[in-house]
Amino acid sequence: MQLNPPHQGLTQAILDYIKKRETEKLEKFDKEAEKQRKSCPADKLAELNAELTEARRNEENRYIPSHWLDDAAERAKQLQFVTHALKFIHSDAKGTSLFARYISTPDTSYISTAALSQPDFDVVGNAAALDVGKLLLLAHDGQRLIDLIEKNDASALEPLAADATQAQRWLTGFSAVFRAGEPSSHKLAKQTYWPLGDDQYHLLLPLYPTALTQSIYQRIQQARFSEESKAAREKRRNSQASATADIRYPQLATQNFGGTKPQNISQLNSQRGGKAYLLSSAPPNWEQRITPPLNISSVFAQRIERRVFRQIKQLQHYLEQVLPRDNNMHIKAASAEGLDEIVTTVLHEAAKIQQLPAGWSAHEDCRLPMAECLWLDPKRAETDQAFFDERDKDDWQRVVAQNFARWLAGKLESKKMALGATEHRAFRGLLEPELHHNLKQLEGVIL
Repeated sequence: MQLNPPHQGLTQAILDYIKKRETEKLEKFDKEAEKQRKSCPADKLAELNAELTEARRNEENRYIPSHWLDDAAERAKQLQFVTHALKFIHSDAKGTSLFARYISTPDTSYISTAALSQPDFDVVGNAAALDVGKLLLLAHDGQRLIDLIEKNDASALEPLAADATQAQRWLTGFSAVFRAGEPSSHKLAKQTYWPLGDDQYHLLLPLYPTALTQSIYQRIQQARFSEESKAAREKRRNSQASATADIRYPQLATQNFGGTKPQNISQLNSQRGGKAYLLSSAPPNWEQRITPPLNISSVFAQRIERRVFRQIKQLQHYLEQVLPRDNNMHIKAASAEGLDEIVTTVLHEAAKIQQLPAGWSAHEDCRLPMAECLWLDPKRAETDQAFFDERDKDDWQRVVAQNFARWLAGKLESKKMALGATEHRAFRGLLEPELHHNLKQLEGVIL
C-alpha cells in the first residue's frame, strides 16, 4: 500500500488506531471463546469450534481498514462535533449543541472560547459511536484528521480506499459530524430572557463551553501533576531556584458530570473522568491599609475600641451578672470570658502600628500621649536620641497600662455597675507584663 506523502504519518495513525481496536476486540473475543469451550460438552466441542472460528474470521474481516472505515463513516451521523454542549446542563436534554468557529482574539477582556487559538473539539451523541470521534481526532505533527475533513480534503484517507469514490464516500460520511440540524431547545435545557427594551427580549439558550473547560483542565493538570511542576515544588520547598514557575490554584473546586457513565455526556468529559475544574471567583479578603494614628487623643478610645466592641459588650454583660463583688475573683473569672481576648487584640493592633515607617509620631498632627508614642513608634528611637532616652525609661509602660485600665473601665461601667480601684489595678496588671514582653522582643529586632 502506497501512502500519500503529504499525510503519510496521519494515514499510518489511522491504521494503527484500527489495528489497536482490532487487537482489543479479538483479545476479548478469545477470552470469551475459551470460557465457552470449557463449559461445552465434549460431543459439541467440534461444532462450537467451527462456529467460533467463523465468528473470529468475521471479526477480523470487520477490521480490514477499508471495511472498518465504511462502517465508521456510516456511524458518524450519530455524532456531532461541538465546542458548546447541552448535555452538561442536563444529561437527558435533547436540544441543539453548537460547533463555533472563532477568530482568535487574545486581546479580549474576557476569558472565553474565542481566546483559544486551537480549541479542542468535543464529541456528543451516541456513546457507542465515540470510537469514530476518537478516529477523527487523530493527529500527526499537529495536523488533525478532522481538520482535513472540514476542508473537504480526503488525502489522508485515499491510500486506504479501493478507489476515489470510496474515499469521497468516507469524507461525506465523516462530514456529518459538523451538521447540527435545525436549532431546538428542550424542556430540560436552561433558558434566559435577555431584555432589549420596549418590552422586547431575546430568549437565550445557555450552552456549556466544553472546549474552554478542556483547555482549563489541561492547564491545571499540567501545573499540578507534570514532572516539571513537581520538580519546581520540590525546589521551592528546598529554597532552590527553578526555571519552571510553581503555579498554584487556591480554593479549586471540582464539578462532576455523568456520574458513573461520563461518556454519556461527551467524549472529552469521558477523558476527564467526568471532572471539570471551577476556579474560585470569591472576592479577595479586604485588608485595610495601616495608617498612623494621627489626630486622635488615644489609640485605645478611637483606634482599638471598634476592634473589641463585641468583646467589651459580652464582658460587660458577664460582670453585671456576677455582682455583688467584694474581691477581684470576678476579674480572674472574667479573663476566661473575653478579657484575655481584648488584651490580645490590643497587642495585635499595636504590633501592626509598630511596623509603620519610623518617625510618624513626630508629625504635627500626632495627638497621642508621649507614653503611647513611645510604645507604638519604636523605630523612631533609631534616629531620635531624645526619643530613645525617653523610651529607655520604664515608666512609660506603666502609663500605657494605666491608660488602658482607665479606658476599659470606662467602657465597662454601666448603670448597673461601677468599677473601682480594685478593677483598675486588675486591668493594669493584665497589660503591663505584656508590654514588658513586647519591649524585649522589639529590642532584639530594633534597638
